[in-house]
Amino acid sequence: MFFVYFYYTGVTYTTPYLKGALGASATLVLLIGTIRTYGITLFSGPVFGAIASKVGSPSRVITVGSVLAAVVLLGFVFLPQKPAIAVLAAVLVIFLGFVANGVFGIVSGQLTEGKVPLEVFGTASGLLSVVGFLPDTFSSTWFGKLMDQKGNAAYDDIFIILAISALIAGAIAVVLLWYVKKHKADEPLDEAVADAGIVEA
Repeated sequence: MFFVYFYYTGVTYTTPYLKGALGASATLVLLIGTIRTYGITLFSGPVFGAIASKVGSPSRVITVGSVLAAVVLLGFVFLPQKPAIAVLAAVLVIFLGFVANGVFGIVSGQLTEGKVPLEVFGTASGLLSVVGFLPDTFSSTWFGKLMDQKGNAAYDDIFIILAISALIAGAIAVVLLWYVKKHKADEPLDEAVADAGIVEA
């Protein structure tokens, strides 16, 4: 949740990137901002939720989505900062916003996927919120300082940091998949032990 939320909120820096670094028109920037805020948000969550239900694993979708987000973020680093590239960048911004919003919409589903016991589910949800939203306490200050120091050149650093965050989020989702698979593998043995009335020492 921490790393997903980090790059999910960091996507907002693509708007000033379009205007400041690429020199996109105010009309294009306003259009992209509106689509990302009022269009993508309405559809990405349900779409990713449906995909996660069909796949049967939020973590699988989070892994793929986070890797895609990392690729796009790194793509911004290598795009030339010229007005001619603004339209292509705008399309990538919309796609990135769709993916980031979608992944964020299903990330809490990992609590259920990880089979958190009901007796501690409330506590786990509370910890998820406290730890997950911690990027709000430092990301704006960090990125703002980078922009004060480097100007438009700071966007490369910001996008690299966000890409690393996305890759870590994907890696942790893979770890959860491994844990769930291991847990399922242990279940038959646990049931057999219980059926036999054997109590472990």
